[in-house]
Amino acid sequence: MKYPVAVWVNSGVYSAEVPDLPGVVTEADSIEELEAMVRDAASGWMECELDDGRAIPLPGDIENHLQNKDHQDCAWMLVDIDMSKLSDKTERLNICLPSRALRRLDSLAAKAGESRSGFLAKTIYALKD
Repeated sequence: MKYPVAVWVNSGVYSAEVPDLPGVVTEADSIEELEAMVRDAASGWMECELDDGRAIPLPGDIENHLQNKDHQDCAWMLVDIDMSKLSDKTERLNICLPSRALRRLDSLAAKAGESRSGFLAKTIYALKD
């Protein structure tokens, strides 16, 4: 999905803001690096929103953002965010664990009233970077 990104250049430093994703702001030393930084910042922001149960806003039109006085003196670029990396689609996973670890996992899952897979998923989502 392509999001419009406001770009400013000041003393050789590129700054960017994604107006449709409040708080997604980043900087880089080159325009190529800036695009990667925007992708990284936007993806991290989206992960947090999804973890908190909020929806990801769709990208708006650049024309709508031009009305904002904060975006009067910027250039614009479109950055494609790979939404498939944010999918909650269930995938089959085969892992190997020592028997002792597997018994412990099953015990913890049973105490939580969860399946092994459900317990692992909830535990991973509960972890913060």
